[in-house]
Amino acid sequence: MPGHRLLRSSISIARPGGAGGPMRLFLSPSELCSYLPDRQSANLFIDPREPLDVERYSALVRAGFRRSGRYVYRPHCAGCDACRPARIPVALFTANRSQRRNLRANADLAVVRRDDDFRESHYALYLDYQGRRHPGSTMGDADRDAYRSFLTAEWASTEFAEFRLGDELLAVCVYDVLDDGLSAVYTFFSRVGERRAIGKYAILWLIAHARQLGLANVYVGYWIAECRKMAYKAEFRPLQIFSDGQWLESPGP
Repeated sequence: MPGHRLLRSSISIARPGGAGGPMRLFLSPSELCSYLPDRQSANLFIDPREPLDVERYSALVRAGFRRSGRYVYRPHCAGCDACRPARIPVALFTANRSQRRNLRANADLAVVRRDDDFRESHYALYLDYQGRRHPGSTMGDADRDAYRSFLTAEWASTEFAEFRLGDELLAVCVYDVLDDGLSAVYTFFSRVGERRAIGKYAILWLIAHARQLGLANVYVGYWIAECRKMAYKAEFRPLQIFSDGQWLESPGP
């Protein structure tokens, strides 16, 4: 990986066929953190040449990794460990008053599960969302290939959940099906969806869907206690945080 430094790895994930061995890791160059602007950030990346499948990726997610496209990474910032992998154990989750209001407010929506094939309606909504939420960013200029490469990976079991009000597409929630849960990849929505707080509703739907599938967890990416953008994740209780090699319940928002 150009500009990335190879690190010695102590991570060992079972390979297809039962073989084992350490996986190669690359460290990205340091750059200004997009969540805590007074700090620098860097990520560890699994060597993209490593053969991955749902089983191996599930094990990596349980070890605090997640993916962006086909790249599997974990924050590795000098002098900072603010980014904490987070998950919701669905059997223990109970919606609070605000979340129950959200469920009632969005009870008129239909949810349609799709495979990861490209759909023009999804792409148009994605561009509209990026233009509103991240004006001027390169994500707002993504062509169809860049859009696909950001959301999908050939070795992942990825689904797209459409949230519709009649014929109107309000949101798309992209998630991976793991062997022990669902991993939220990305959610994008219209102005109407934003007014309905449909991002939170998507997490509530993922929790309900994981229960239906008999899966234990919903992985919601990284939580940063000091970042206001991440505050909504702490509203889902109990929230488990990966720390020192184990998942522990967060003490609270």
